[in-house]
Amino acid sequence: MYSKVAAVVAAAALAEQAMAFNSHRHLHNIDKRALEVDWVTVWETVYVTAGQEPTKVADPVVEITSNVPTVISTSVVVVPATTAAPVEVAPAPAAPEPINEATVPHVSIAPSPAPAAPSPAENAPVENAPVENTPVENTPVENTPVENTPVENAPVENAPVENAPVENAPATKPTSSAAPTPTSVPQAPSGGLFNKRGLAYNDPSLAQTFGDACKTCGWTYNWGSSSSGLESSMNYIPMLWGDADMHTSHWFNDADAAIASGSKAVLSFNEPDIGSQANMDPGRAASAHATFVSKYAGQVLVGAPAVSNSGNPGEGLDWLKSFMDICEGQSDCHVDFCPVHWYSEAQYADTLLTHIEKAHEVCGGRPIWLTEFAPLGSNDQINDFMTSMIPKLDAIDYLEAYSYFMVSVGNLMTSTSQLSSFGQLYATV
Repeated sequence: MYSKVAAVVAAAALAEQAMAFNSHRHLHNIDKRALEVDWVTVWETVYVTAGQEPTKVADPVVEITSNVPTVISTSVVVVPATTAAPVEVAPAPAAPEPINEATVPHVSIAPSPAPAAPSPAENAPVENAPVENTPVENTPVENTPVENTPVENAPVENAPVENAPVENAPATKPTSSAAPTPTSVPQAPSGGLFNKRGLAYNDPSLAQTFGDACKTCGWTYNWGSSSSGLESSMNYIPMLWGDADMHTSHWFNDADAAIASGSKAVLSFNEPDIGSQANMDPGRAASAHATFVSKYAGQVLVGAPAVSNSGNPGEGLDWLKSFMDICEGQSDCHVDFCPVHWYSEAQYADTLLTHIEKAHEVCGGRPIWLTEFAPLGSNDQINDFMTSMIPKLDAIDYLEAYSYFMVSVGNLMTSTSQLSSFGQLYATV
């Protein structure tokens, strides 16, 4: 009977210690960290000998991690024995060594490739690739403190979009005008072909005003076969815009008159690679060129059809290559130089030089004429373009001529008598 009482008393004492410890633990409990649980289990085995007073059991040694919930399980086992045995408290099992910090993958998102460059008439918006944060799941680890490591997304750096620009011809293109009787005959300058810098115009009075201010300008053209009465010492170059009857019907008379007046070259079709312009396939263009333009080979320099800098298949230099392949296979098709056009955003100014170089190769090493070019941008950007690009064009030995688009109000002029800021640069740089 006494042994039963002793066992009950011992069990009560141990239970009281466990309850007191749990009560103390709750007083210090604070908000738990997410997914961080440290489970510590302490087993105590108490041997009680019947007939002896229960010995006070020493408080169990429990290693507690601050602010981490702890569970203590106490088991009391009563066994009969004839001899007294000291109370042994099993030591708490050693806590396992913490697992190394979970390795969190570094999320690195590469920028999306740069989209293709827009045509000059419309700047396509550049969309940044959305950044999606990859969620990181923490796997619960039993009996091990887990420390969460914050995930840092690598910054996405948008590469400058440097796409090769594709430029189509301007929305409004000049057309040839009827040929009035010239009031005077332009005289070709003495010595050499002429100065590289030229004037593309429609209104002869504006060309006259600009030409008076541009001492380095040496030639002019107006997309037609007659100068429309321009009185200037600059060399006028006639063009056969297309092969339609409205152009060919008076071509020979106008070209003969221009050459007799001192014209040193003739220009073939205007952007036959573009549907809204002369719109001719290479075979048709080669045949018409041989009929109408090659006739003047040996008298003056003969230019190939002028092409855009479009990058579309069958346009730009792709069209010119097909034309040259066909023309060189025909004995009556003659080309002395290749005219090209260029339009793009001011930030892609260097592509103008690349375009001229590639055209020189496609043209079989012949000289190049840049008969239309203009950057798209603010006045300040165009001013910078003029200042930096004109000297580069002057330095290219195989570039025989160039003309900015164009002598008109809103471009090289701000009024019928005033040059624009970049017009002044074009006239004086």
